[in-house]
Amino acid sequence: MNDTLDQAKDYAELFETGLYGRLFIYVGSPARGWAFQIYVVPDEFVGDYQSHDAVEVYGLVGNDEYGWKHNGPWQDDFGQLVIDRRAKLRLAQSEKLAEERAEKLAKESRIQKLLADYSEV
Repeated sequence: MNDTLDQAKDYAELFETGLYGRLFIYVGSPARGWAFQIYVVPDEFVGDYQSHDAVEVYGLVGNDEYGWKHNGPWQDDFGQLVIDRRAKLRLAQSEKLAEERAEKLAKESRIQKLLADYSEV
């Protein structure tokens, strides 16, 4: 079963273009037209992911359909990358919310202290 364009875009929001183990993930910018592709690269990969040494295993397979072009263990590796990236994002969001709550409580505390310390002149 293939992914819709929206599902592939969800993946693209998790990653930046780069090397993730033996997977090279390419995220195209909206200015050049949107793209999300995964390549399997050689162990000693150096250079251009679009070279003959890399194999595109995930990408556009039809009109607005993304999917796996080749099946193999890289699918599980990518699935684990997605799980790890989503967990990392959730943790970052939780930490940001906790920091915002702490700042809000500190501000409220400063306000209450200032108001409580007020005495008439």
